Parts: sequence; structure tokens; C-alpha cells
Amino acid sequence: MLRPPKCRAPSLNKRSIRSSAFSVLRLSPTHEPSVLIAVCGLAGAGKTTTVDMLEQLGKGARVYVGAFVTAEVERRRLPATPENERQVREEVRRVSGMDALAKLAWPTVGAILDTGRVALLDAIYCIEEFEYYRARCARKLVRIAIETKKQERERRLAIRALRPLDADALTKRDAFELDILGLAQVMAGAEHSITNDGSLDALENALKALTSGFHP
Repeated sequence: MLRPPKCRAPSLNKRSIRSSAFSVLRLSPTHEPSVLIAVCGLAGAGKTTTVDMLEQLGKGARVYVGAFVTAEVERRRLPATPENERQVREEVRRVSGMDALAKLAWPTVGAILDTGRVALLDAIYCIEEFEYYRARCARKLVRIAIETKKQERERRLAIRALRPLDADALTKRDAFELDILGLAQVMAGAEHSITNDGSLDALENALKALTSGFHP
């Protein structure tokens, strides 16, 4: 049983800026937000970097869903490899349902929201996870899709210190996440999207523009 563990400059999708959900991020400073901001995107897109930046900008408290998987890999005394993590993720979903990781993360997410703070979720991967969070957050769930060209994702993942991926492994993971998990649908329905093919400074500037005026 899993347990919680103790380039092109990024640009904002203009359609998403006009969406009514954008007002959720521009809350009055006196309003008690309790918003769940969830990132979604393919491997190497910059999801964790995005959530880390949002936390550093004071926009909320980070929840890394992958920590529940890595903790289980460690508990089983398996090497921390992408393949072992994949097997654990698939086993958990097979045994407990496609929304299993959301169920594991929810106590942590819910505890943050109960205090009136914003939870920054890294990340949503499938429709079932999205539906699980939406049922509990109603209209206060905001998705940010991080979109990055595959060539750039390959470059990043090849040099990543932890759990690097080669091009073939990335292609297989993309197909699984898009076609089997339904990540394409999750991203297509996101209230906001950022193109992250450029520098870290450019990504930070895009996030600042997206969340300007939002002070949880």
C-alpha cells in the first residue's frame, strides 16, 4: 500500500486568457482562495519546474504526486529507475483504479485547501484523476497545460540527473500518456496553456504574467 512520503520564449495561449476561468487566478487579496492549480504536460515539458517556480513566487504550496510513486519504489527496495516507477504506477492504477494517484494525493491537497491556501499540483495525467479533483474542487480547479516541442523535451530528459529518458523511451511514454491515459484530453481542456521551449527566465516571466494580481 502506498503511503504519503514524510527556443521559443514561453507564451500564454490567448484563448485561455479570455476564458472565464482566468478570473480564478485574479482573486481579490481579501478573498480566501482555496484554489487547486494543477499542471499537465508530457515528460520533459517542465511541469515540476513550473510548480517550483509558482511556489517560489508565493502562489501556493506544492504537491508532487510522483513522490508517492518514488516512495513505494524505495519501500520495495527497487532501483529508482523510470521503468520501476512505471511498473509501480501501472500496478497501483490496475489495483485501485485510474484515479488511484489522485486518491493518494488528495489528503495532502485537501489539507492545504482547508487552510484557505492554494495547492499547486504536479501533476494530472489522466481524465479519471481530473474528474476526481474536479468533484472535490468544483469550479476552483485550474489547469495549466505546459507545451514543449518533442526535440526540446528529448534534450532535457537526456541530460536530466534524476531518471533520464532516451528518445525511444520518451516516444513510448508519450504514446502511453496521450493514447491510454487520456492526457491529450486533459491538456486540450486546460484553462490556460504555456509554451515552454525557451529559457527559465522566459518561463518565469510567462508565469508572472499569468498570475499577476493573484496573491493567496
